[in-house]
Amino acid sequence: MWDGQAEPISFKAKIHEVKTVVAGIYGLPVSALESNCRKRIWAHPRQEAMKLARELTGASYPQLARHFGDRDHTTVLYADRKVSLREPEDAKLAARLNECRARIAQLVSLRIGKLLVTLARGSSTEWTPPPPMQLSKPDVVVASIDLVSWQALGGEIRAAA
Repeated sequence: MWDGQAEPISFKAKIHEVKTVVAGIYGLPVSALESNCRKRIWAHPRQEAMKLARELTGASYPQLARHFGDRDHTTVLYADRKVSLREPEDAKLAARLNECRARIAQLVSLRIGKLLVTLARGSSTEWTPPPPMQLSKPDVVVASIDLVSWQALGGEIRAAA
């Protein structure tokens, strides 16, 4: 229960998490997603980040526009619609967006795990992240896959050594 003093625990992604992941996938600085540059190498990642931010954060178009370089809300609306129309037709785009979704989900779960452990212990200095997970079926090449599908392929998940 939220007591009104601390920030409530949110199970949604934060806009900065989306921007960090998308910028990382493209090898761009986060500031590139906020810039006014219209070059394709910056505009497409920015549009994908806007679409994912709208989908995963629940923020309004005007809120997202402010976070992406103080743009007009219709720019975010256009990006959301454009990427949504291209996703079913473009396999590379769909795979990249799914990879971003998976990485963002991991960031959110780490953030929430840290908050819950901190609340349970009453201290923020004792938390350490869990060990990275390692997939144990290397003969299957997949950009990202959900747990049920992975287990259907006969894969296992174990803690990395």
